[in-house]
Amino acid sequence: MNQQDDAAIDVYQLQCYTASTGILAGAQESFASNDWLQYTPDFTFSVITFAAVTLLRLCRSRVRPFYVNIPSVMDLIHASVDAIDNSGGAPSQASGRHAANLRKMLESQEQGSEDTEMGSWPDGFSLGLV
Repeated sequence: MNQQDDAAIDVYQLQCYTASTGILAGAQESFASNDWLQYTPDFTFSVITFAAVTLLRLCRSRVRPFYVNIPSVMDLIHASVDAIDNSGGAPSQASGRHAANLRKMLESQEQGSEDTEMGSWPDGFSLGLV
């Protein structure tokens, strides 16, 4: 790869980080703080989960960008999972499945080393998207 490719990857990673943190922060500020998350469609939980997975991938990357502050990212993801759990959905509903799978991923992230490749997610992991 040349410098132009490296710069494009850096810009892409920054955009992913910015969008994902914005989605999670917005979900907490707009939906969770007002107890509106229980009234949102399943798509909302999918977007929140996708944003959290994107941040976890950035945290697990061997070439982690310098601006990724792992403790604050993990706190943001934990708060998002708690908000999904508190939305009142049953474990069999989309919100419950997303929260359970995100908790597995967080446990894997916290138990594993920081440079673990993405291939080591827990056995049977699935976002539960049908």
